[in-house]
Parts: sequence; structure tokens; C-alpha cells
Amino acid sequence: MVVAPRRIRTLLVAGIIGASLGVWLFYVQHQFEHTFWARGKAWNLHEAALFGSSHYDLPSVLRWFTANIGLHHIHHLCSRIPFYRLPLAFRLHPDLADVGRLTLGQSFACVRRVLWDEASERLITFRELRNQLKRVDQFMRLREAIEEQASRKFFEESVWVDRPVILQSNDFSIVASLRRPDHN
Repeated sequence: MVVAPRRIRTLLVAGIIGASLGVWLFYVQHQFEHTFWARGKAWNLHEAALFGSSHYDLPSVLRWFTANIGLHHIHHLCSRIPFYRLPLAFRLHPDLADVGRLTLGQSFACVRRVLWDEASERLITFRELRNQLKRVDQFMRLREAIEEQASRKFFEESVWVDRPVILQSNDFSIVASLRRPDHN
């Protein structure tokens, strides 16, 4: 059987588009802002199933084309439910409607969320990381300036209280111990 080059191109383009959509669906259903990640003893099957995968709330036509895979959190809770029964399971358990809900429009923002932030337990963008690092740098400079000013003031007045100084901002809390400098 001889296949015309035009047909090969059509099949190749359709295959690439289909594979790309499959990768997109898998990515979005596991890489959203408030996903659940845990290690070791902190990992729990039901919690990971519900909060580690999204409810990709797609328009009905896309639900049909994707075999209801938008109800991914139900699929993870019980993978034995066939794709055509997922909507019924979803209707029977309305409390699952808002768990990890992600609309088509919201899903495009997931592309930039590639870094896991342990402190806030969510995925962040490189921009958010850069902003956090800027705040850390600003805070460290502020801390150094306060320590230097406090150290100079205490030394000049010959009043020395050996106690920690607590510096706080919205994101950080640093305890700086002011030590009297040794002068010869």
C-alpha cells in the first residue's frame, strides 16, 4: 500500500497536535498553583488524589473530546471508574466540584508555574521567585544597617544590654544578637 506524501503530512500534523494536547492535559492537571506535593510519611493517597490533581472544568465539547479527563481528581480517587461514568460520580458528589477547580482560561497561567515553594506549599513562577529574592536582599540590607546603627549607638553611649533584637517584616523574622565589639 502506497501512502501519498500529503496524507503522511496530514497524519503527522494530526499526531503532533494530538500528542501536544495530551501533554498539555497531563501537565495542567498536575502543575497548578495550589497543587499538593508531599514526601515520605506526609504523603497520603486520598489527599494526593484530591488535591494533587485538578478538576479541569472544560466546556462540554472538550469534555467529550477528552473523555472527561477534566474530572481527573475523581479518576485519581478511584481509577476503576470508566471515563463515561466520571460525570455521574461527579454529580453524586457535589462537594468535589470546587476541589482543585481550574477553568480553561485559568489553565494558561499554569505554564509559568514551574517552581515548588516549600514555604508556601504551592507552585510559583520565576518572577515570584525573583521578587522573593529581592525582598530577602532588601531585608538583609535593612538588617545590616540596623545592626550597624544599633552597635554604633550602644558602643558610643557605653550602654550595653546583651539581648537579642528582633527584626520583622511580612515574610521574615530574624533575631540578631548585638555583640559589643572588642576594642584594643
